[in-house]
Amino acid sequence: SSSSSSSSANNAKIEKTCADILSRHFESSSNDDDDGDNDHTLPETVRSIITTVYLRSLIKGGKYGVVVDYCRKHTNDNDDDHNNNNNNEELAYSLYRLRNYEACRQLCAATTNDGKNNSSSSRGLLHIWAQALYRMGETNEADSKYRQLLSTTTTNNEATGDTDMEDHVVDDDEREDALSNALANRTANYTPGSLLSINSNSSSTAKHNECWLEEDDALQHLFASYGTANNNSNVDESKEEEDLLQNYDLAYNLATYLLVSNDARDRSHIHKARRLLEHAETSALTILESSSSPSSSSSSPENENDQEEDVAARVAKEVARRKAQLLAEREAGPIRANLALAKLLTGGEENEMEALRGYLALITKGGGGGAKGKGGGGGRGAGQANLIAAASNNLALLRDGKESVFDVMKRIPTTSSLSVSEDNTAAAGSAKATNGGKGG
Repeated sequence: SSSSSSSSANNAKIEKTCADILSRHFESSSNDDDDGDNDHTLPETVRSIITTVYLRSLIKGGKYGVVVDYCRKHTNDNDDDHNNNNNNEELAYSLYRLRNYEACRQLCAATTNDGKNNSSSSRGLLHIWAQALYRMGETNEADSKYRQLLSTTTTNNEATGDTDMEDHVVDDDEREDALSNALANRTANYTPGSLLSINSNSSSTAKHNECWLEEDDALQHLFASYGTANNNSNVDESKEEEDLLQNYDLAYNLATYLLVSNDARDRSHIHKARRLLEHAETSALTILESSSSPSSSSSSPENENDQEEDVAARVAKEVARRKAQLLAEREAGPIRANLALAKLLTGGEENEMEALRGYLALITKGGGGGAKGKGGGGGRGAGQANLIAAASNNLALLRDGKESVFDVMKRIPTTSSLSVSEDNTAAAGSAKATNGGKGG
């Protein structure tokens, strides 16, 4: 779209301008035999700010290797604990995006002082650290880091007498991203029967350690707001818009975790999961389609050139609309797969038939189709393949009348306080929930 092209162009200009300024600074510094006092040498605070802007512009452009090279080149070689590098978050994020998870983990461990620093930069590193552990399959340790990240509150700082409160406040978006990732990690790590071991005889500490994520206030609010049936058919459209889930991935991941762990839950949790998924599907379709809806123009063309421009504009708007529709359908694909599973677990002939139709639709339509967005992620890549495989497997089992194995789709969002995340449209993985053990 024109807006994304304009944004890319502006980012390229910022990158070039910062690169030129920094290049002149380093050249002046290396040639200056005095005190570095010349026209191109920057004060340290100014250089630090420009460096951060430069590195983040590189990240927005997907140039993660350049970020790594720059940070390593300009980091003090004698600084073993990286404390003199003010751009550890940018470096860690770039290592993560390059899938160099071990180096990312080591950097985060060295720079966060095991997460004891509560600054916003340290929180960003802790989030990246947790995601790197998740990608490495070290899900227990990742769960611990997510718990540590989500326990970061202003109350902790009040107790320590820290007066710089603004830097430690976790905004809603940052916290919801962390919750969503923590739920994806829990889903990947769930072993059937593990929650059954937490019984009435378990200590309150053991219960809290196992169920801390579910007890989070934000998730409890999500249950109360969207996990119940709405039997009122007279709700007006404006109220429905207010009820849209702005972070439908969070509801999706919460519902997925409930379905994966259904062996330890009563039927009400399956109903809650189903309601959450229904809201998530509606919100995904509505938000994504409306965000790119062409605005109508009341002006009429005055001459032939205007008519040609008007036709071109209409064509461009139609192309944008179709892209938005494909994106919305693709986002809704994994949601619909899990919604079919929720219906299947609910039981009853009608629900089973709806699940059957849902799986058939996902297989025949390829989960919504459409090419993957920016970054060359591979068109109908791993996410689409996993979605079709999960739907096919569930369909085969449903037709066989078996109930032993069901594939469940889960989101794998990758976010940090950088606000620069992977294109995770339809980014989904697959985990198997079984009655007897965990499958691959």
